[in-house]
Amino acid sequence: MDEIEKQRWLSKDAWSEKETAWLLCGSNYEAADNAPRTADFNQASEALRRAVLTKRLRAIEPEDASDGDRLYGHHRFFDPAAVIAWAGDRFPNFPLQGMATLQEAQPAKESAKERNLRHKVIGALLNARGEWPTSGQHFAQILEKHGCKIGEKTAKTILDEARDQISS
Repeated sequence: MDEIEKQRWLSKDAWSEKETAWLLCGSNYEAADNAPRTADFNQASEALRRAVLTKRLRAIEPEDASDGDRLYGHHRFFDPAAVIAWAGDRFPNFPLQGMATLQEAQPAKESAKERNLRHKVIGALLNARGEWPTSGQHFAQILEKHGCKIGEKTAKTILDEARDQISS
């Protein structure tokens, strides 16, 4: 698979189950003359199903998927970045091993509306717990207890914005 093909796959928002299995086998689904061996395809498909079953890989399953979609492996989709991380070195022919997707390279920016909502939720949760932080450092310590590590300055900024949103 050449670099242009790799970039085309990395720029997709999701891969179908069939596309993903083909890629894991080292085949480009868009190049019909490059089909994987049946045994390799079946092993990759089974690995995907087991990863979903054990929640190591999250599948997106559209509610409107038809029987035809199921028959042709187009009823379940995967986030490319999650597949790349999950696949690791399990599939030696996987051409995108260790690569970053376009979405990882350029994360979506949070809108002002989303940020305000996030701050309102943070403020409401802190109020509900009776744990309104007294400083950025205190807020950072509270967040760290819950597995979220951020700097004191960032914590103070979020805390101040959350306080403003709660009071408005």
